[in-house]
Amino acid sequence: CLGAFLLFLRHQKISAIISFTLGLFAKENAIIFPFMITFYVLFFIKSGRKIWVKRTIPFWIASVLFAGLEIYVRVGKPYYLSINWNGVIRFWELMLSYVGPDVVYIKQVWLPGRPFLFPVWIPVVLFIIFGLIFWKLPKIYRFGLLWISIMMLPTVFVSHQTSRYHYVPLVGLGIIVGHGLNELLTYFWKKGLQKAILGIFIAYILILWYYVVGINLEEQDYAFYGEIHRQAAESFKQ
Repeated sequence: CLGAFLLFLRHQKISAIISFTLGLFAKENAIIFPFMITFYVLFFIKSGRKIWVKRTIPFWIASVLFAGLEIYVRVGKPYYLSINWNGVIRFWELMLSYVGPDVVYIKQVWLPGRPFLFPVWIPVVLFIIFGLIFWKLPKIYRFGLLWISIMMLPTVFVSHQTSRYHYVPLVGLGIIVGHGLNELLTYFWKKGLQKAILGIFIAYILILWYYVVGINLEEQDYAFYGEIHRQAAESFKQ
């Protein structure tokens, strides 16, 4: 999908559609990607905006066709989504996971036995506050928040979360952090505060290391438990 996004901006329409179609069959949550292309056009493209909006139509058509195919194929089969209010709570739990400690770890280690961190009314209030603050932010930060929120939607109703669900939404966090750091570094550079710039760079490297180590550890856990499950399945066969 990211490749389709870049190809779209470079006017390579056919290549963008092919890339997007491949993304749909690779991971079905790509179905909501046309929202992000459309929001980008509305937020950042001023010259010839109507033409750019028309160029998003093939992406919408591909998404609708894929949605129809998905429904047709899944008729009569068990579905992994559970549409209920728990998705509202899980949305903010995932938001917390993106900027702090992993919520799954907190619930399993610090607060065992609790299915959720908050009662449902807290996320509802947070959405109201979020909506009021959202319109006060610069466009680039709004786009980053929209990227996180929209790309997260297909997974908030999945009870069992894995790190793979978070990779694409984290692009939005990268947009926000990247632009924020750029503005901060520009400000310090103009003020001649080179030591502060060095400190920010070191902090950025440490944060990046923290994320990489965390993902590697989680993948090791999945491999460990996967091996246990395989051994258990083989023992039943014997």
